[in-house]
Amino acid sequence: MRARKNTKKTFNISGIKIVTVIVLLVFVFVAFGEMDLERQLSSYKETLAGYEEHKAELEQEKEKVEELREYVESDAYIEDMAREKFGLVYENEVLFKAEEK
Repeated sequence: MRARKNTKKTFNISGIKIVTVIVLLVFVFVAFGEMDLERQLSSYKETLAGYEEHKAELEQEKEKVEELREYVESDAYIEDMAREKFGLVYENEVLFKAEEK
């Protein structure tokens, strides 16, 4: 009878050791996985910051393009182009040109 009790204790101790090793391995994998996730999160945050900066630049460019579109659609632009391209002036206006040397 004593031999059986020792065998049961040996199995219980071996089982506890195996479970302990498995739990430690799982803990190690979880810890390293968490570190990798933290690194990825940091990388994603940097990428997001870059995208937000680029978005702000594009928003500014969009505003400039909108202002230019409004100007091009205005009478002032048509008048400026008529003066520049065709040399047109108003009736009471005198045009002075600088001499080229």
